[in-house]
Amino acid sequence: GNICNTDCSINTLAGNTVPICQNTVTDTSTWRNAGKKVVLSFGGAGMGGSWIGDTNHCWDYCFGKEDTLSTALVNIVNNQNFDGIDIDYEYCYDIAGSQAGRCADGDTSLYADEKAQTF
Repeated sequence: GNICNTDCSINTLAGNTVPICQNTVTDTSTWRNAGKKVVLSFGGAGMGGSWIGDTNHCWDYCFGKEDTLSTALVNIVNNQNFDGIDIDYEYCYDIAGSQAGRCADGDTSLYADEKAQTF
């Protein structure tokens, strides 16, 4: 599984930046000049979900910290002149039993269906 930051903080490099393509690209202007959009991708299955058997629960630490997280993401986009953000929020939550046991039952003490739905 991933090593989750329990404060839901994004570890950045100097200047509030994130690595690009495993640190091999430092300037995205070549892509932009070729007509490409450059976006920050955040989340995905590696951040976890609540599916039975899932061992990643990083999103759980972000519940209730939406403003702080969104500000941090916007700062990264602004500092690195990205064109936007792709937030891949993959979370299984059960509304009135409609998932029929396909979601794990509160993998961490921070998880709640209501929190996952309103994140």
